[in-house]
Amino acid sequence: MPRTDRPCIKSILKGVDRGQRNWAQGRLTKWLQMKGYSKQRALDIVMAWNHLNNPPEKIVKIKNDFYSYWKEDYKLLGCTIPDHDLQEMLSNHCERYNCPVKGSLDSLELDNYVKINNRLFSEYKDITGYELILYSVLLREKEGLNTTQIRNKITHKGKECMSRQRISKGIKKLESMNLISTKKRKGMATFCKAKDQGTYGTGYTLVNNGVINGAIYQAIKPSQLKVYILLLKYSFNNGSVFPSTLTLSDRLGIKRQTVSDHIKALEDALYLKRRYDYNERGMETLTCILLV
Repeated sequence: MPRTDRPCIKSILKGVDRGQRNWAQGRLTKWLQMKGYSKQRALDIVMAWNHLNNPPEKIVKIKNDFYSYWKEDYKLLGCTIPDHDLQEMLSNHCERYNCPVKGSLDSLELDNYVKINNRLFSEYKDITGYELILYSVLLREKEGLNTTQIRNKITHKGKECMSRQRISKGIKKLESMNLISTKKRKGMATFCKAKDQGTYGTGYTLVNNGVINGAIYQAIKPSQLKVYILLLKYSFNNGSVFPSTLTLSDRLGIKRQTVSDHIKALEDALYLKRRYDYNERGMETLTCILLV
């Protein structure tokens, strides 16, 4: 089962009684979706969770309800629910004073994280770390920014993390990938806005704003940011990942030694911690504990 610091989800994951199954499944499904799990991975978790319920629901109904919740805009993620009966159910799982979240899960994710659509990873070789910075800045500024405002957002202590030429090139690339839209007016700075896009069941990868800011502040290089975001994707937002440098090399379009160098640099910057173990055949395996 996934790990969470949200008490209501932690309680639901232990299983619920008959009268709470529908509500609890909806809340759990949308939480998994918001945390970036793929549709198939989330369904597997919900199916395993169902076996803990008293009694378990029929498999056909669990699947049908899952697909319905996944597709629709589920409105009952917050700490306050208009329906009295549902609010009472939530109170059975709530630990208000130990909960890090106030309000809705949607506002939590948008305040603290950038949500990267997992569809982006099918074209990951084609995007640079600089372009990921620009895209992330636009994702967290939903109303959009003009190029002057973008430059301000990527400036730290008077120093921009990329040149004007690179910004211009990056905007053109993001637009060509259909990730952003732009408006150009004579004599005015170009206006840019991230496009709303469905995941088609692939989910999201959540990237803490601190990761993006680290690249803006130049604590890590843009190329290292790109590696870290891919590690986050493969971790399923669980805090650790068992990366194959061969797989990472293929997805990034760079040499395996370069991947290893980037991971070492991320460890030096305190973004992750490497741990080496041995499998049953005596082969050395790498685990990366993600710290940011």
